[in-house]
Amino acid sequence: MSNTTETITKPKKKTSAELSAETKKALDKMKTGKKVQVSIPTILQKQLGSMLFVQVNGVALNIPVDGEDHAVPEPHAIQVKQMLKNLK
Repeated sequence: MSNTTETITKPKKKTSAELSAETKKALDKMKTGKKVQVSIPTILQKQLGSMLFVQVNGVALNIPVDGEDHAVPEPHAIQVKQMLKNLK
């Protein structure tokens, strides 16, 4: 058993292969997971551009800012909703 303070101050170093495996696992989970409809209004194109880049656990999506519904993995949809909520 390791000391909690030690594990916080000295995080386990991961190899590129380990990080790639984690990203692949997240991608596979998101491909098979629940999809949610997301729509980003075209009026936001001036602030966001024509595509909104969203990344969750290393899995990235570009979601069109076109006012149409798009099915995206639920974690990405949550991130988009939070981003839109924080726009001023």
